[in-house]
Amino acid sequence: MAAYIRAAQNLANRHLIELVLTSELPGFVPQVFTPEPFDDEQPDQQAHQHLIPYPSPDASPQSAASPDPVEEPAHQPAAATEEVPAGALVGNRTQKAIRTEAPSSDEDGPAEHVLDAAPGDHEAATVPEKSPTRPNRRTLILIGSAAAGFLLVIVLVLWQTVGGDSTSSASAPEPEAPSVEDQADWATSLTAPTSADEALDEVYGHQLWGLPAAEAQTLSWFSAGVVSVYDSELRLYDTLTGDEIATVELDEPIQWTVEHVIAGSPAVGFRTGDEFIAIDAEGEVQSWPLSEDATVAVTGQIPILTEDETHYALVFGEEDPVELTGNPELITPAADVEHLIQVAPGSPRVVLIPFESEESEQDLEAADIRLIAPTPEAVFSRHLSVGHGQSLALWEVEGESYLGVHPLDAGEDEAPAAAFVPAPKEITGWEIARGMGLALVGPYAFDLSTGALASYAGENTTFSAGLGPAAVTETSDGRRFTVENETYTEQKRIIGYTGDGTIVIREADGSVTVLGQSTGGIS
Repeated sequence: MAAYIRAAQNLANRHLIELVLTSELPGFVPQVFTPEPFDDEQPDQQAHQHLIPYPSPDASPQSAASPDPVEEPAHQPAAATEEVPAGALVGNRTQKAIRTEAPSSDEDGPAEHVLDAAPGDHEAATVPEKSPTRPNRRTLILIGSAAAGFLLVIVLVLWQTVGGDSTSSASAPEPEAPSVEDQADWATSLTAPTSADEALDEVYGHQLWGLPAAEAQTLSWFSAGVVSVYDSELRLYDTLTGDEIATVELDEPIQWTVEHVIAGSPAVGFRTGDEFIAIDAEGEVQSWPLSEDATVAVTGQIPILTEDETHYALVFGEEDPVELTGNPELITPAADVEHLIQVAPGSPRVVLIPFESEESEQDLEAADIRLIAPTPEAVFSRHLSVGHGQSLALWEVEGESYLGVHPLDAGEDEAPAAAFVPAPKEITGWEIARGMGLALVGPYAFDLSTGALASYAGENTTFSAGLGPAAVTETSDGRRFTVENETYTEQKRIIGYTGDGTIVIREADGSVTVLGQSTGGIS
């Protein structure tokens, strides 16, 4: 019964809906599951997140946070269907659409980044079949004697097929990581991490700037900068200098925030009751009104708005959402800066369909890309995640499961695996780490710029989150940060890490300090 309860809670967390678990079994008491709140100081991974204030000014930075619950994108899983013929993969190119619906205050699916007093997840670009599930609905799960096992299988298949989104946590079952002593010569070499015997923040003694506890109560670090919500204003600060890049007056509370990309530049998006607001690292701001039935999800580099089962890209500089028109026989799980991404169920194929807008000067063609495993013995199983220029797929080799990370290039018709590793016991899609530099799956951290394996957590260990180039594990005596396969501790609570000489610290009194390096060491 514990498995049913855990699956129901996970489902409520993922879709931000209330679930009622009941049963025909004698003596069973119905249970109501509501989405668990995201915790304060855990770095985000890849799904929207609610804003949760810092616990209290005198809270210990080590005790202020516990691992975030696993979050997944607000999409339904892809059904297993027959392979689509290669010639049928490329759909129509995107066309511009004008929206005329009146705005409303309906909320979306899982939240993406909690402002760090409550860090959270970056929604994983996993492979859905249907549009995002709407929240604020009560879903009834009935468990009978014979139907119980069947329903649990459905729930677990949904959980594993959608994948990702998003976020592993220390409380989740630890993956059975492969042994580094028994590796095939065609698989990516696994090297257990070594201890650096120092704290990651040890060499950061030069204070650059900071914010007092009151202004830092609801705060997060992103690749675009440091975001704080205070006195009905959202402020974006330059991480290095502390200069205020942009200020947005808030008429309504922020429901969630998400990290994404605008024209190749990092950005942060915010959902309020009736609009989606985006701010880039240069301080440019744009907003889009949202209708009553609109949902927004970010499972790649840019936000996708869904209304009446139609997908639109929220493209910076375009006043109206851009309609995404693809092949209806394919699944549309994500969009990157230049392309709608579709995948073929049951086939190792990914289609990139370029966006078209009034400003388009080139007649771009869609790309039909076949994923290639490093061994001819590999049999494609299913797509797990796509986005950020990469595809994560599950393969089978002689009865063993492997994860393949395949860089997607619109100019190529094949995508060889940049990394090919034994799959952990719990097979999910990836979670995009805070800063959008890493994709995390179980004991693996993949470099999103290349698809290569950046760090390996070791046997029976899982990465719970990521900050910039650092993948995070939770241990009984504190967090560990793995950078380039070396593991570091922390002296104070680290909530931001750029990897190029700047680190963001949550002090014991609730204030936030941004530090630069004072001596040599890892940047």
